[in-house]
This record gives sequence, C-alpha cells and structure tokens, in this order.
Amino acid sequence: MMMRIGLLVLAMLLAGCGSANTEPSDDGGTDTPTDVRDDAPPDVPGDVPVEVPADVPADAPAEVPADVPADVPDAPDGVDCPTWRLVEVVADEVAVADPVPATVGRTLRIRLSHMLDCQQRLAMPEVVLRDDERRVTIRPRIWDTRRDCMGPARRIDRWIPLAFPSAGGWTIESLPGTAALRVEVGAEPTSPCGIAGGACDEDCDCPEGQVCLGGSGLGGPFTACAVPCELDLDCPDGGSCIDVDDGFDRTCDDSVPQCGGGRACPVGFACDGDACRPDYPLGGSARTPCECATDCAPPLICAEPTVDGGSRRCEYGCPTGGAWCPGPHACGPAAADLSGLASTDSVCGWIGD
Repeated sequence: MMMRIGLLVLAMLLAGCGSANTEPSDDGGTDTPTDVRDDAPPDVPGDVPVEVPADVPADAPAEVPADVPADVPDAPDGVDCPTWRLVEVVADEVAVADPVPATVGRTLRIRLSHMLDCQQRLAMPEVVLRDDERRVTIRPRIWDTRRDCMGPARRIDRWIPLAFPSAGGWTIESLPGTAALRVEVGAEPTSPCGIAGGACDEDCDCPEGQVCLGGSGLGGPFTACAVPCELDLDCPDGGSCIDVDDGFDRTCDDSVPQCGGGRACPVGFACDGDACRPDYPLGGSARTPCECATDCAPPLICAEPTVDGGSRRCEYGCPTGGAWCPGPHACGPAAADLSGLASTDSVCGWIGD
C-alpha cells in the first residue's frame, strides 16, 4: 500500500516538471522559451544589437553620422586644399610708440603687438577713425591658411601711423568696445608750415612723402621728418626699414639698399638698382577664380572671400600698404578695387589707368 502511494506521487511530480514555461514549436523542433527577446523592438531583427540604430549598418560605428562614410577621416580645414583667409587677431599690447606728445597736424604712431605663427602672414590692419567720438579702432589682421604649424609662433609689432583731426582726449581700441589706451592730443602748432629738414612741428613742415615723427635720442625726445614703415617695401625710394639706437624705430633709410650685395627680393620681385620692384603679372588674366593655392601662380594666393557674394580668387595678399603692387594697382580694401574683382580687403586692387 505504501509503495503504491509513493509511485503515484512520483508520477505527479514528473508530469509537473515537463510543463514549466514552454510552448510547442511550430515546426516540430525544440521548444523556444517565451521570455527571449522580449526587450527587442519589433522592427529590429533579433540578430542585430539593440544599441545600433536601425538605419546604420551593424558593422559601422554608431557614432559616425549617416552621411559621412566611416572610412573618410575628418581632415583639418585647408590641409589638402590650402587657401588663405583674412582674419582679425587679438592684440597682446597697444601702446604709444613715439615719445613726443601728440598734437593736431603731426603723425603719432601706435605700436600694436600680437602673435604670428609659421602658417600665417601679415595683412593690412583696418583703422577706423571717428572724429565725432574721438575714437580710433585698430583691427590687426593676418592671412591664415588654418593649417597646423610645426614651427614656433613669434611676437611681432605693428606700427600704425595716426593723424588726429581735433584736439582732446582720444580713445584707442584694438577691438570694438575694448579700450586699449587714452591719448591726449594737443592743439595744432601756431608756427607756419614749410620747415625743410631738421626739427619739425607738424607734417606740413616735411618734404613730400615724409611726416613729422617723434624719436628718442641721447639728448632726449626730438622730432624730425621721416618715412614711417614696417617692412622694406614700405620705403618708396628703395631704402630699407630699420631701427636706429638713440633715434627712430621703423623708419626708411635710403642709404641701406633693399637688394643687391647679397640681399634678395621677395618672390615675384626683381632688383631694380637698389629697390625691389614687382615683377609678376596682375590683371584680369591673373586674378582668376581658384579652389586651391596651386591654382595661382606665385606670389599670388588663393584668397577666401570676406564680402557677401564674393568668391575665391587669385590675389596678391598685401602685408602692409607699401609698394607691393605692379602697374595701376594699389593695396587697399575691396571697395577701392575699380575692377570689381576683389572680394576681400588687403589685396592689390586696380585704381585705374
């Protein structure tokens, strides 16, 4: 009797174990547990990882945008197709360069410093003078390829000549809304114009092409007529831009030739006597549309547009306002180019025959 009861209990236990959480397969194969893939979205196949978006192939990294091929690297701008763009830079320092107090009618120079790396070039600063506000805004600018630079950056000084039209306290700013320094400008001297050479009181005392600058010598501050400059090509008569101890900084010295005697001219310039003169073609046939620097014959660069509706074009990128342009061309803003080709400032524009 006890044995019958034990066998009956064992049979009931075996029947209960065979029905745990399964359902019949529709093809007669092994039963599939019903709790598998309950968390998978209905539109994602069961063999695709849930974390991969449905519109991205399973073998493509999920962080790669769908419109960017996974095997194309994100190259830095301008590496494969270098172009040059005119950009503003932040000044590290802005100071009065001349030791003689400013007056109406006499040029005062401002020295502005900023960094320049090996993939950048100087460009003409933008200077905006507003007499009604007694304010001068100086925007230092460079030509930049936006490529990585392997060499060290260096600090450079820009020399900005200013002629103040009215007396009073003037604000000099390096960027809009940022006051750099305050300059007190005295009244125009009462002495008549026309002093030739020697000391001067105002620019009209100097020969044509020169202005009245302040310098510092052994005897203290002084004034004299000179040609201000930043680079040699700012010297129209072929002299060199030099610094003189106990004298002027950054003025032209005609006794030091620009070229010859081992001194070479920049690319695109030829030595004519003691001066470097432009020797490269410039006109409608040279200032053509471009995509890369290699589309332009040196010393022209492929310049990016900075004005609305402009396009990339082969241009000569002026570092200063000096004698960098051949024929009837001059460095200046895009608006001054009578040909209408310029789409950026600081290039050689046509000024008419």
